[in-house]
Amino acid sequence: MDVATALLCDAATVREGLLHVLGGGITRLWRPALPAELATKLAVLVDLAPEDLETPHELEVLILCGELEIGRVMAGFQAHRPPRAEPGEH
Repeated sequence: MDVATALLCDAATVREGLLHVLGGGITRLWRPALPAELATKLAVLVDLAPEDLETPHELEVLILCGELEIGRVMAGFQAHRPPRAEPGEH
């Protein structure tokens, strides 16, 4: 499994295997006081080889400000072989 893209963004949706990102690439957030809600979405696109399909995966993403951890996302997922996948297609 390779993480092809990971973006903080204003909004993200998935439709028919396509990742739609609005306001992607957030690199700086200002909040008047801390702690504060992050109020962003995380869009992640992973590349799975055919042998990685049907296997449960875990993904952990850390959001850092210097060495200070300001966010952590942990998720588990499993992908299934698309019905019309070509041989060797990721």
